[in-house]
Amino acid sequence: MKYTLPEQMIVVAARLLKDGDVVYTGVGLPTVAALLARHTHAPRLTIIFETGIIRTEPCLLPQGVDTLPSQKSADKLSDAFYINTLAERGLVNVGFVGAGQIDRHGNINSTCSGSYDAPTFRFPGGGGACDITSLCQGWVAILRQKKIRFPARVDFVTGPGYLDGTPGARERAGLPPGTGPRKVITDLGVFTFVDGEMTLESIHAKAGVTRAALRENTGWELRELSAVADTPEPTAEEIDILRHKIQPGAARAQP
Repeated sequence: MKYTLPEQMIVVAARLLKDGDVVYTGVGLPTVAALLARHTHAPRLTIIFETGIIRTEPCLLPQGVDTLPSQKSADKLSDAFYINTLAERGLVNVGFVGAGQIDRHGNINSTCSGSYDAPTFRFPGGGGACDITSLCQGWVAILRQKKIRFPARVDFVTGPGYLDGTPGARERAGLPPGTGPRKVITDLGVFTFVDGEMTLESIHAKAGVTRAALRENTGWELRELSAVADTPEPTAEEIDILRHKIQPGAARAQP
């Protein structure tokens, strides 16, 4: 069985979701991962899109978060205010987001690099990322890893991680207690957080990724767990569902 690194990322993210979870998802690979979980091990998963769409049934993969496929047969068509109040009340277990950049403390930047008034690069924008990263009980970032996208400190905080990494930083900023990033999934590996710092948990070694590649594409001295695992490979069933049931070709697109 052959699979791509984006498919590896999607499968890892999908497996993080549990049956009965409520996931607040961003567009792109996060949505694909949520749909894969719903089609496999989490049939009671509830999917929330940032525009206010709430679904307990899967849908065709939408090209955005507010489209006919995401609206059709939805349980509820509300608005951003309503779903953000659900998250603020602690009713959303998991958030899935993409990012332009992420730093060692899990802060994401999807706004710009350099000065805001004269940026060196302007990203597409955060959409609902600030709401997801601020209010969900925990959240997961999914992005392709390059050194420029993994700086030690982002220039602009679109969505808060553990801020400066000190204990209680999120709470001091007024964010709900106990919230924050849980995992970061890239095309090279999987990261968890230890004491507010991103820490390597597993490497996609079976897909040919090495520690050297990870370090070359990280903008700080990477912390590791005492035992770094090889990321489990996708199953044939997961790949088949990705390619033929969710939307042919979608999972093979680059993140």
